[in-house]
Amino acid sequence: MEAYHHWFHHSSSIGKRDVPVNYTSVFSTNDGQANICQLTLFLIWVTIISLWTFRRFFHRKPLPETSAYDNKPVEDGVVQKTEDEITHQRKLQNGHLKKPLLTNEETANIEESAEVLEDKTPTQPEENTNTKSQFSKIKPPPTFDKFLLYCIVFGAFMVFFYLCDSKHVFPAGEREYSRDLFVFLCLILFGVGCYFTVQVNEDKILNRDQTEEWKGWMQVMFVWYHYYHALETYNMIRIFIACYVWMTGFGNFSFFWIRQDFSIWRICKMMFRLNFLVVFVAMVTNNQYVLYYICAMHTYWFITVYVFMRVLSSWNTQPNLMAIKFAAYFICNTIIFDLPYVADVVFTPFWPILSFNNSLHEWKFRAKLDHYATLIGMISAYNYPHYERLMKYLDQKHIDRRDRIITIGIKIMSLGILGIFFMTWCYHFMFMERHMYNHYHPYISWFPILSFIFVRNLFPVLRTHHIGLFAWLGKITLETYITQFHIYMQYNAKQLIVFIDGYPLMNFVVLSAVYLFVSFYLFRLTTEFSAFLFPKDMKRVLYHFIGIVLIFGIYFCIAFLLRDTGIL
Repeated sequence: MEAYHHWFHHSSSIGKRDVPVNYTSVFSTNDGQANICQLTLFLIWVTIISLWTFRRFFHRKPLPETSAYDNKPVEDGVVQKTEDEITHQRKLQNGHLKKPLLTNEETANIEESAEVLEDKTPTQPEENTNTKSQFSKIKPPPTFDKFLLYCIVFGAFMVFFYLCDSKHVFPAGEREYSRDLFVFLCLILFGVGCYFTVQVNEDKILNRDQTEEWKGWMQVMFVWYHYYHALETYNMIRIFIACYVWMTGFGNFSFFWIRQDFSIWRICKMMFRLNFLVVFVAMVTNNQYVLYYICAMHTYWFITVYVFMRVLSSWNTQPNLMAIKFAAYFICNTIIFDLPYVADVVFTPFWPILSFNNSLHEWKFRAKLDHYATLIGMISAYNYPHYERLMKYLDQKHIDRRDRIITIGIKIMSLGILGIFFMTWCYHFMFMERHMYNHYHPYISWFPILSFIFVRNLFPVLRTHHIGLFAWLGKITLETYITQFHIYMQYNAKQLIVFIDGYPLMNFVVLSAVYLFVSFYLFRLTTEFSAFLFPKDMKRVLYHFIGIVLIFGIYFCIAFLLRDTGIL
């Protein structure tokens, strides 16, 4: 694919990777050995396995604890109850008292430990809404032993990544595109999803289930575009990527507008969610960060939304002043990405992170393609209450027959007009040669995005139902995006991994099962790590950070000495 020269570095030999020097491969080797970073991670993993084994099988059992409920010793795992408690329990059993769902202590513990789960599409701002119920919660941090176990499982997955796309233990297969097969698989998947997994959800515009579904089916198309080398869908894939960037602006603007939470803890949680997995995968597979440009883009656009909302935050409730902030954001984006050489000046200080093949071209190309999508997302979130009131008016049950006919007519007429404009848009842009289309994309991608949102939420029956299969896939889009390059495909998604030679469809099925299994559990592990490393107490977060830096520093020195002395 010609457009892949924007994505990946072509090696002169498919059997030998030609990776430029970068922050993850400063100590790369040319003899097939693991580099210093990979050796460091392996030594840490072995140490964690040893520590967990020791604590699991040889560590002394903890001393009897004291119950926080009655200050009585806990013996054999059972709290010794008082006579009053026994009498109270008998009344509960006899039906004289109603048992509460949670005790006051349990409720307090849950409220204290609940944290906001990062998501690029949180529920949108709404007037007079209890914000506490609008954002998902995550469970309390795991215990230290469970944390060690999760690290072991995560390390096992990283070893699998290393074997698949660093050592290339599995044969490589060529990607082959068949429009008939590609369309057939899409129809089968959408048909099964629509027939068997449709679920009911709350009647709310752009509700969580709907946005997860949206992300899910787009991710399927995005991954299959790579897997089958479906070049003719390039322009459509570009729209899907713009949708993800739009969600970044929409979701994070909504969160900051509703919660007014500009804390360092919030930034740390988001940065960890976006970059934890990609950093480890980049080190394990000896790749550059910008190869996974979606992660870099979401990180950058999240930071811009945070700055937009944090600076002069008192203006956020005043429409006239918000218009000035939106105009300033638009002007800054235009200057950075549309004027020559400005992007080089702005991003050169971040060269070690954003460079690819010793150039910023890849990052500038990717960021420029969608540099207005985040702004459109923020403006959409800001005007969400007005759009919601319009939809509620059109959906309300009118007693008067004339009013019912008018509202139905408005919807049908809106669909007709939108359909004409959309067909015109597709005629002029969708089938355009992809390199030419890239020049127009930043300025026209907003139209299909907003059109889809309008149609998807126009009728209550569409808003109150979602496809569960795609909603589930939408929760793990970050993981499926990263893992596709290394355990679904190899050589930076230029060739396939072959488990079953000579049976491409069977190989596809087995690969997909492994791919989804690993992606799902990487998502769960990332959530557990985030809960453990980022409690609400920022002092503990700082201690965790210092401890991780010290551990990596010490083991890096050990790995360097082992390699320098020839032991490993």
